[in-house]
Amino acid sequence: MRLPLSWALVGSLVGSMSAGAGQAAALGDDLQVQARTSVSTYSSSDGVQVTSPQASVQADLDSRTQVALRYDVDAVSAASFNYARSKSHSDGLHAVGTCKACHSSVDALSGASMNYREQRQSVDLQAQRRIGEARASVQWYHSGEHDYQSDSLHLGLDRDLADRDATVSLALQHGSDQVGSTIDSGYSGFRMTNKGSLALTQLLTPRAQIRALVDYGQEQGNLADPYAFVFIDSPGNTAIPIAASAPGLRESSDFGVTYKQALAGPGSLEAGWRYYQDDWGIQANTLDFSWSGQWHDWVLEPEYRYYTQTQANFFKNDYKASQQYMTRDLKLAAFSSHWLGLGLRGPIGSLFAAELRYGHYLRTDALDYSHYFANGPVQADTWQFSLSLQ
Repeated sequence: MRLPLSWALVGSLVGSMSAGAGQAAALGDDLQVQARTSVSTYSSSDGVQVTSPQASVQADLDSRTQVALRYDVDAVSAASFNYARSKSHSDGLHAVGTCKACHSSVDALSGASMNYREQRQSVDLQAQRRIGEARASVQWYHSGEHDYQSDSLHLGLDRDLADRDATVSLALQHGSDQVGSTIDSGYSGFRMTNKGSLALTQLLTPRAQIRALVDYGQEQGNLADPYAFVFIDSPGNTAIPIAASAPGLRESSDFGVTYKQALAGPGSLEAGWRYYQDDWGIQANTLDFSWSGQWHDWVLEPEYRYYTQTQANFFKNDYKASQQYMTRDLKLAAFSSHWLGLGLRGPIGSLFAAELRYGHYLRTDALDYSHYFANGPVQADTWQFSLSLQ
């Protein structure tokens, strides 16, 4: 991986943040600066490996104003599957490691002799200002890689009500993405996203609260994956790949409720449910459970999430004839997933705080994987370690 450059950039940024923290007292008693650096890793059963160093700095300019800057790098090896452990879909080539027979120009084949490298960098800049009982925020986010550029602007407004027993929140987001393709230099796609959300947080007792959230979103533009293809399995067909296609507009809405309860002694329990639907035919439900408890000077945080969705109305595992919209994108198939995580965070000495997190992801579905490069549903493990100045 091209990590030396990433680590050099992160080290430089952390160094500058440390210097800023040391100068805080000279700039004013209200100024407080916190620096944080972390490394996350992702490893899945389909051969994807991701290493993500991150550095951030947060500053309270005064009692009402806060700014934050974050820089991320995702260094990816392999792509959506592992060439050495995958199989071809073509007749007579259902053998591991034969993908290259059909896809000589695709840059996402990977394995012992065919390695894939990708690097994504992002910058996140946020500012928040308290105005009376309200808090206004603005956020700009940019992400870039060789075939994808993304920019988004977020505006938020929170208002405390009923002697701060309730909070109402409004958020608006606008995003624009420029999509390219390494296998087609002439391809240029554009996507635009607009989203609005409204949330209400209500304190039920001094130790319990509930939060309700409703979202509406709209995406338009080139919404199909430029690297996705389908094959029509019909008599006389020569199995020539056809680019996947999708509608140019997608509208979605979702509603969620989260309940949080403080427990006797140090600790809390949280449970949530979220329902999503869109005009592509997908309906999804998510259940979240987490617990937080004290262990000496450290906080232990196990969590579990269950997710299930229906398939898009134009998704098919196997196409017999051409139609207007076609996709075999696994994200648009019917599937369920389980996420089990465990976190541990606490102080290291008097200057630093550390956080270690592990998560395991498991997907289940009823797809026929003889039509896919992968050998079955994905399982993945993630690790994250972060260190921050207290």
